[in-house]
Amino acid sequence: MFNAGKYSSTPLGAKTQDISQNGVKIRHIGEPLSLGEAIKIHIMSLDLRVDAMVMWSKSTNGIDTLAGLRFVKPIQLPSSVSSVSI
Repeated sequence: MFNAGKYSSTPLGAKTQDISQNGVKIRHIGEPLSLGEAIKIHIMSLDLRVDAMVMWSKSTNGIDTLAGLRFVKPIQLPSSVSSVSI
């Protein structure tokens, strides 16, 4: 995941918590992301690269952060993946 702010030169590793055609919830180590920030993400398990926007982001325990990202354009999910929670 790359964004225009603090992580622009270095990728930020994150794990997908759930996904739909319109967005994804992720968990990562570090500070919350900035609301409204433009993000480029690569979902490796789907070999998918998409643009998204940070809709919300909050620290869960001082180390982990959850964030909700809305895709700029809806994506087509494989039928085996449709709206999963992990």
